[in-house]
Amino acid sequence: MDKHKYYHGDLKYKLYTTWTGLKEYVTRVPTKSTFYSTGKITPDEFVRTGDLLVSKSPSWQWAAGNDTAKKKYLPQDKQFLICKNAQCPVRIDEMENDMKNRANQSQSTEKEIENGWITTDLGLHHSQNKEKTGKPINYHVIKADSSSDEEEDDEDGMLHIVHESSSDDSSDEEDEDEIEEEEEQKKVEEEEEEDDDETYFLDTRTYDISITYDITMQTPAVWLMGYTSNQKKLTREQIFEDIHKDYRGKSVTFDKHPHLSSMHAHIHHCRHDAIMKTMVDGYYENNGEYIGVEAYLYLFLKIISGVIPTIRYDFTIST
Repeated sequence: MDKHKYYHGDLKYKLYTTWTGLKEYVTRVPTKSTFYSTGKITPDEFVRTGDLLVSKSPSWQWAAGNDTAKKKYLPQDKQFLICKNAQCPVRIDEMENDMKNRANQSQSTEKEIENGWITTDLGLHHSQNKEKTGKPINYHVIKADSSSDEEEDDEDGMLHIVHESSSDDSSDEEDEDEIEEEEEQKKVEEEEEEDDDETYFLDTRTYDISITYDITMQTPAVWLMGYTSNQKKLTREQIFEDIHKDYRGKSVTFDKHPHLSSMHAHIHHCRHDAIMKTMVDGYYENNGEYIGVEAYLYLFLKIISGVIPTIRYDFTIST
């Protein structure tokens, strides 16, 4: 990993934040909405969309922050939004490799062989366990049932494993073999599920995600602080493992949080207004009406999920 480009990004952004800090002192607080024409929002609209997010998505809360960092154009107890302990169970590179393996194996492991038999990798979703536990992926053989239009599923939604004897054994013996094989398969699957649970626990990180308002850009900004499963802060390099590679050190750098006075991963927001304008226009074209500005953060967080695809946070409206 090239660390220098990330630190270079930090220096460049520090110069930018110094300039925006000076600009903030001379910027008038916007009161007229230009959401539909520019994709920008006013401080009042930021509070309104934040209120909806908090009321419909309990994992998000308003925060007051430090007294010395409070912005006069925002309510004292609604300086920024925060979602704590958002789960991040897998690294992005692992996820992408797993997706590639799934795509490759779906083309090669489901093919017909003689007499209507097909091979299917029923253990595909355990591919990561092979690397972590040393256990091989299990391949099973199932026979297509040509006597019925409906496939027979077991309790887990998997096709029953069937065994075709090469001898003239009695039906009772075949049933016993089939039962034994099903019990053996069930035991293997239970062991694999236990391995999955252990891996999930050991690999899971958590993130505190906060959203501030930038008056100079008139858009929200996202900040990330990550922790290991033992609640130790992640290093920069570790956090970048959970940032999509297209944004590492470019649209995401490390800067001081405007309210918490600590270094966070910062998703730059210089183009958020243009992206939101495109989203709003697209919604209008598909639905014939404009989406309310109160729903701004739901669209916004959906966009941000492309930058941090493995961090699980709520951006849906619960009923």
